[in-house]
Amino acid sequence: MKYFDKTEQKAASVENQYLFTIAVSKRVRSIQEGAPILVEGIAQPEEQASEAAMTEFANGRIDYELDAKTKREN
Repeated sequence: MKYFDKTEQKAASVENQYLFTIAVSKRVRSIQEGAPILVEGIAQPEEQASEAAMTEFANGRIDYELDAKTKREN
């Protein structure tokens, strides 16, 4: 996977790797359900949803943030 190393670097730099993983997995699910992908070079997005999602996060096309409730709980 060509963006695996870049995704690992992104994961290492985030505050909470668990929440990062959840964000990526939610994006994978949405791509599998037909959401458009935001990066080039993915021939079959529904079959390569994990690669597409990891590439989007690695390239900064997708990001996430904690809501106020989640921040208070941490």
